[in-house]
Amino acid sequence: MIVQFGTSRFLQAHVDLFASEARDAGQPVPGITIVQTTDDPVRARRLAAFADPAGFPVIVRGLEDGVAVEREVRVRSVTGGLQAHADADALRALLIRPATHIVSNTGDIGFQGGSFVTILLTGLYARWQAGGAGRG
Repeated sequence: MIVQFGTSRFLQAHVDLFASEARDAGQPVPGITIVQTTDDPVRARRLAAFADPAGFPVIVRGLEDGVAVEREVRVRSVTGGLQAHADADALRALLIRPATHIVSNTGDIGFQGGSFVTILLTGLYARWQAGGAGRG
């Protein structure tokens, strides 16, 4: 499982899209759980939409081999979403096991309580306490 901190369109059009394309090509890429680290209600609605099994659209626009292209791609690599504060127990359990990768593109406020850094450190410490991967 890939745990992705951040709901940005940048991550949707890069990490999520690339993982989806790799899965479609038969590569063993795990699903992605997106974690919203803020309490922003707009991002909460986007988080709910990520759980749709039909995926979400990403518009690919640019040049391929010198030819202009514009197409919509359905991204299906995201398997669910969590809100870091409301779903703290579920997030901790995910970080203990089965998370294999962590991706982040969050802007943050540092070591203040409830920030991305403290959320991540709390989860990784719980993983270490449980004897998770990397303990050593």
